[in-house]
Amino acid sequence: MMKEEYGTIMVKCDPSLYGNDWLELGYWLYSEKDEDFSQDLAFIQNNYREMYEQLLSDLHSAYRKNPQWDVWIKETKDFSRMEFIQKEELHPYLGLPTICLQKYRNRVYWGLSFFRDNCLSIEHGFCAVFCQDQLLLLCDSDFSNIMNYWKFYFKHANILEKEVLETYKLF
Repeated sequence: MMKEEYGTIMVKCDPSLYGNDWLELGYWLYSEKDEDFSQDLAFIQNNYREMYEQLLSDLHSAYRKNPQWDVWIKETKDFSRMEFIQKEELHPYLGLPTICLQKYRNRVYWGLSFFRDNCLSIEHGFCAVFCQDQLLLLCDSDFSNIMNYWKFYFKHANILEKEVLETYKLF
């Protein structure tokens, strides 16, 4: 049976995006037995800024190649197709992520889930999944579902155009 634990951590972030050097984010730990995620949380806490930059860059690249997502404009209460010239322009439309962590095949995977306040029309949100500092997957599902069906999501529902199968020997 999967055990879930919720908490919050302060992460180092880009002040030009968030208006501050630090940001408090919620996290979910998913484990089948008592596992210590403290080192993984410390890694995220110290490297969030760089990982978020990587996410913005890869999301922007995917969007530029196939601008299939509309943006919800709160003021007009309508969707609109937008052109994002710089990756940072995506930031105001993402909302704050929730961090999720789970061990799978002796590796800890962590995700940034953008569902609450996300304004991109990727279903109802999206999740980016990392292994340490490597962004592996970006798709329109929640972290738990992705981890339960990892092979399918990685191979068939991944928005990213990265080849990481050989590097990480994921399967």
